[in-house]
Amino acid sequence: MQGNEIEATGTNQDHSGLEPNERWEDDTMRLVPFHYAGNNDPIVFINPEHVVAVRAFTSSTHIYVCVLGKDASPSYYPVRETIEEVVKQLIG
Repeated sequence: MQGNEIEATGTNQDHSGLEPNERWEDDTMRLVPFHYAGNNDPIVFINPEHVVAVRAFTSSTHIYVCVLGKDASPSYYPVRETIEEVVKQLIG
């Protein structure tokens, strides 16, 4: 795992012997933190497997996820990181 991500898992398996870019096949979900481009600058955690598009704007980057909004519109998270930072963290 990279330094800026957490793992959420339903098991207590030990993954300490894995290399940073090595993946394991089990029920582990990778979550990457981003700074939400809102008023209070909260941290949002996004699962890279659910990202379908990334789009840069002048003051934020939008991360689109595969879950639709309640009116069937695309769901996205505006974040403060640049598009380069977002792509690097998502690929991580």
